[in-house]
Amino acid sequence: MATMIPDSVKQFTTDGEWQTYRFLEAVAKPDARFLCWYLPEVRRREPDIILYSRQNGLIILEVKDWNLNQIREANPQHFVLDMGGKTEKRKNQLKQARDYLNGVLDKIKGDGWLVSRDPTHHGNPKLPIDCDVVFLDELQYHLFLLNGIESRLHLTIFYKCNIFRS
Repeated sequence: MATMIPDSVKQFTTDGEWQTYRFLEAVAKPDARFLCWYLPEVRRREPDIILYSRQNGLIILEVKDWNLNQIREANPQHFVLDMGGKTEKRKNQLKQARDYLNGVLDKIKGDGWLVSRDPTHHGNPKLPIDCDVVFLDELQYHLFLLNGIESRLHLTIFYKCNIFRS
């Protein structure tokens, strides 16, 4: 299992974050090669999860467990959601993840320790860094595809997981 930071979380913001945290804790093996942070602070913001391995670098994950029926409108900048009878405008999840990625890049470049001095890659991070969105329900993901939401919003999907509580 991956090394989780913090190693014990008493309360998760959403059920989807709990499922993703437990999924990574169980499957990111061998544990000595993976570090996983839940709600790390990066420039006064908190991405849902950051996963690190020497082989893959950093992956910033934005977890969404919205139901497809909650989405009233979607575009590359925002989603309009029906949240318990209220309409809420939320930043597009991939844009949100990219904003977190930019915060991590700024922090790395400001610190300097993980910045390449090699003339070919000078000024760039020494490790790969990417971001993606986690959709928890595979059926929901396929409905997004059928409705063309993924292609219209330029979403990429890191993985889909469906973990059942025992």
